[in-house]
This record gives sequence, C-alpha cells and structure tokens, in this order.
Amino acid sequence: MTEGIGAADQAGHRSATGDLPILTSERLDADPHGVFRLYRRTHSVVAHEAGGYFVLRLADIERLSKDPRARASETAFPEMHSVTDGALFDAIRYGMLTANGNAHRRRRSPFTRTFAARMITELRPHIRRSAEELVDGWYAAGQVDFLEQFAAQVPARVISDLLGLPREDIPSFTKLVCNASRFISLSFTPDEIPDIEAAARQLRDYVERTLDHRRRAPCGDFLSKFVAAANLGKLHRQVSLKGNAG
Repeated sequence: MTEGIGAADQAGHRSATGDLPILTSERLDADPHGVFRLYRRTHSVVAHEAGGYFVLRLADIERLSKDPRARASETAFPEMHSVTDGALFDAIRYGMLTANGNAHRRRRSPFTRTFAARMITELRPHIRRSAEELVDGWYAAGQVDFLEQFAAQVPARVISDLLGLPREDIPSFTKLVCNASRFISLSFTPDEIPDIEAAARQLRDYVERTLDHRRRAPCGDFLSKFVAAANLGKLHRQVSLKGNAG
C-alpha cells in the first residue's frame, strides 16, 4: 500500500520504499499524531515524500537507539535536498547532534562541563517565571491557542534566559529559530529553502554577535561559562597536538 505521494517525479522514491506508505508534509502538518496513530497499527516504519523514514513504535525506537550500526546523519539530509553550503549546511555539518564519534564527543564536551545539575536547578525559577508571565497575559483575551502561545513560547523564553538575551529580542529570536528549524521538521517544500536559509543566516549572525560580546565581556552567566569551556577545550586540543608533534 503506497499512499499520499502521487507525483511522477517521486517514482524513484516509491520504488525504493516498496510497499511502505509514503506520507506527505501536508497530511502530517494537518494531524501528525492522528496519522502516526493510524499507521502504527499496521506498520513499524513509514516513508516521507521528501525522503527518509519515520519509525513509529517505541520498542523499535529503543532497539535502534542501542544498535551500534545506527549513526547520526551528518550532512546526508541537506545533501539529499541539494543544500551543500550556507548557514543551514554549516549548522548541520558542525552540529553536535548530527555528528558521530570523536566529533560528537568533542562538540558535546563544553555542554557536559557547563550543564551541571546545579545550573539546571538554578534555571527552574526562570522557567516557572516564563510560564507564569505567559499565562498572566491570557486573562484579558479570555482564550488562548495553547500550542502557539505557550508550547512554542516557553522553550524560546527559557533559551533566551539561558543565553542571557534581552527580553526585547525574544520575538525576533523565536521567529528566526522557528523558521530555520523548519528544515529539520520536513514540513517544507523545495521552493521554501531560500527563505529558510535566510532565517538560518540571520540566526547565525545574531548568535555570533552574542558569543563575541560574551568573549569580550563575560558576566558569569551560562553563555559566558560555555564560551570559556569551549575555549578551554580548544586550548587543551592545541596543547595535545603540539605535545604529540614533539
């Protein structure tokens, strides 16, 4: 049973997936949980029209997560969509979650040092404050779109607090993150990639300016500690390389 694709230019993908259902972005955007619930009854895996697969059952996901043959995708996903340079490509090429082996461990190391249990505990009041501020703003309207006005807002506010970003930057920062992250959500069409790339470029530039400010004027917050940890790791690698060369 092959469903939801129909376009002639997807014939190669159809033959590669065999009898798997092929889901469209439009259908998933409309009701992702309903679609997955439907196919979970009869399939452990389904395909996506843009390429790639969804594993639908928890037991299979757990087995895959422990299988040594499973690897992060590195740059395979953007290359599959003919994205081979630019801010989007670099975010994935140099990302922690898309890397394997030593590259992953090296990129994870500053987070491991900085995300101590104490810091996470100290964040709890900020998270509660962000949630309460959002809820307080609903009373006047008398109604709320929970997904857009809470679920989508809390992570951006918490990350903004974590990075020490000005509150007035939160709306634009949230918009850039949402627009750029569409690339990894599969809810985009090829003609939207230039706009997603533009958002990724603006987000990269904003983050680089923020990082540069913390390097020049550290203030003891998470980002200052992360920059220091990342720079320390770089220094350790340089010393190690020099030692090995000697």
